[in-house]
Amino acid sequence: MLRSEKHILIVDDVQENVRILATILKNEGYKLAVAFSGKEALKILEVSEIDLILLDVMMPEMDGFSVCEIIKQNEKIMDIPIIFITALTEEDSIVRGFEVGGADYITKPFKKRELLVRVETHLELFDSKQKIERQSAELRRTISSRDKLYSIIGHDLRSPLASIYMMLNALQKNDINRDDFTNLVSMLSQTTNDTFELLENLLYWSRNQLGDLVPWKSPVSLKFLVSENVNVLKANAARKSIELYSEIKDDVIIQADKNMMKTVVRNLISNAIKFTRSGGRIMVESEKSDRWAKISIKDTGIGIPEEKLEQLFDSNVNLITTGTNDERGSGLGLKVCHDFVSKHDGQIIVNSKIGEGSTFTILLPTT
Repeated sequence: MLRSEKHILIVDDVQENVRILATILKNEGYKLAVAFSGKEALKILEVSEIDLILLDVMMPEMDGFSVCEIIKQNEKIMDIPIIFITALTEEDSIVRGFEVGGADYITKPFKKRELLVRVETHLELFDSKQKIERQSAELRRTISSRDKLYSIIGHDLRSPLASIYMMLNALQKNDINRDDFTNLVSMLSQTTNDTFELLENLLYWSRNQLGDLVPWKSPVSLKFLVSENVNVLKANAARKSIELYSEIKDDVIIQADKNMMKTVVRNLISNAIKFTRSGGRIMVESEKSDRWAKISIKDTGIGIPEEKLEQLFDSNVNLITTGTNDERGSGLGLKVCHDFVSKHDGQIIVNSKIGEGSTFTILLPTT
């Protein structure tokens, strides 16, 4: 434990007591804050990070017990250990201190060795508790991610794989005519592509949840980035008779992880294709300002209900959606997009109107 990193608040209305405590603790390397009343102590706790409180019991206006009760009702500071300072040795007073949430007590006059041992013990206990809480939170996140992973594998991957299996069985039959054969091959290609996209998003998402994904930024041409995705996805759009265009300026260069941003743009264009009816139109455009590079994917699709807009990027909400040709979506792709853009200190803004379409706008800093 580095004592220079530990911040102790001394609360006592007697200056001589404060001076003695401050001298002992300062010589041991602790950082100190001082309050001469309960109200002053509560104000300090509002603005300062405190690791331990030495709190006098007998103070005017607000005694130490009352101060402790207020602290223990505040979720932000309730876990800070409190050691009562008291000249009282009566059992009732000591019990009262523990009842209101005190961790320990020391009596006046102060014994240096006893004071330091008690302070160090409770700081170490506080550190251990915080470490356990962090580990518990991480474990809960891991379990939640695992459960979501199993859910997606169980539901969203099983269905398309079953469809692929049935289509392959149908293709093996000798009595299938040419038109049915062509349609089955087209459906097989689309389903395989959708399954691959879902699996790739699933792998990205699970790695990101574990904190393994770090962006490796380099200068990237926005036009090249978008053109790659548009060329790949034009066949998907053509199968639904959707026009897919891009108007990206040549001079837009961003500092980004190329693979991450390709994944973002590909997901957003794929979603636009899924939720746009046959005969619709999708436009990918760009703008640049002194602060931002902007990419907009605008479609003439079915739109998103207003009540679902706020849930699109919420990792705790699993939005199962169906495209205009019954394409199945888990909503995972949008969460991956949000995470990747956030890693680039950017934003995703969504505007949508039912029956008219949606616009997803990516804002990325230019510096």
